[in-house]
Order: sequence, then structure tokens, then C-alpha cells
Amino acid sequence: MYNSSLKNHGKDIQYVGKHLELPDKVFFNDMSKTYMRKPFKTCDCVYSEIAWLYGYKGFNEKASNTPNGYMEYVDNIERLITELHVPSFIVCGKNIKSHFPDAKATPIKITTSEQDIAGCTLYCWNYDYDMSAFGDTDNLTWFLSTQFKKCLDFSCGYGQHLLKFKDFVGCDINRDCLTYLSVLASRKGDRNGSSTQGD
Repeated sequence: MYNSSLKNHGKDIQYVGKHLELPDKVFFNDMSKTYMRKPFKTCDCVYSEIAWLYGYKGFNEKASNTPNGYMEYVDNIERLITELHVPSFIVCGKNIKSHFPDAKATPIKITTSEQDIAGCTLYCWNYDYDMSAFGDTDNLTWFLSTQFKKCLDFSCGYGQHLLKFKDFVGCDINRDCLTYLSVLASRKGDRNGSSTQGD
């Protein structure tokens, strides 16, 4: 599953009835309004494929969310990364480079959850590695899962990539996405012998 504003990319799941979250693990957060939450500070890396400017309005409308502006969203991401000061990896477009002045930038293709979206940029902070070695996000996230224990994705969509990590914190504005990830995470916990209960 992949939550995308691009035509012919992504799929939608809609839940009728109660939505699920997992306390301190999978929960609603609007980065345009709240850049820091206590569970974020428990993570040793950040990885997120964030909203693009042209898709920002559509993402929020689909989620019935009323956000602050896109530039506030992007500036809050930079603020979060500066404050956490852990290795951080953000995938988006070239047009936001001026908002990430301290990041190293390299081209990358989104292949998470069987997508194939070229023309993207990987922004990297606090990690000394040749990121051009990773041509796509699937290879990158598998590598990161061998280097870090607990990943934060504050704009996680359906969040399947987070299951590669030993632990994670996943947030989004779309409660259907959060419910889907909560179910997946609970099933993974059951298989590992430690069931995780939702609200």
C-alpha cells in the first residue's frame, strides 16, 4: 500500500467505523502544527517520504484535515531534524532545497511498496555515507533498518516500510493509513510474541 497524490500511483483503504492507533507508536500528528512529540525523541533515525507542494492540499482534503501552510510544514520538518540531531533522511522534490540548507542532496527513485516514481531527491543530515549508492527507497530503507533500531516517520502513509525496522514511530494525518499500520504492527507483534493493543 502507498498513499500518493500522483495519478496512477498509490491505493486507498477506507475503514468504516472505529479507527485504530497505538499509543506512542502509531498516532495522528499534523507536522504543519506540531513539530515535536515526546515519542519522537526515542528514535535513533528519521526517514520520511513527505508531501510535495502540489499534492499537499489533496492529501489533507482526503484526510479531512485542516493544516497550516505547506511552508510551515516543511520548516517544521527542518526544525524537528535540527532539534533531534539524529541521522535523518527525507525524500521529496528539488523545490524545497532552500528549506533544507544543511542537508546533503542526491537523486533517488521512490520504489517503496512497489511504486516506481522517478525524479525525487533524498535529503540527508547527520550521516556520513555516500547516499548515491542507493538508487531507490526500497534499497535505502532496507539498509537503514540494518543500521538503526527505531525509525521515526512523521508522514508515514500506510507505513509498510517501517516494518523493516526493529521498532518505529509512525504518524500521519490520514486515520485510515494509521489504522492500516496499527493492524500491521499488531500482527507483527503477535508473531514476535509481544502483542500490541490499540485504543
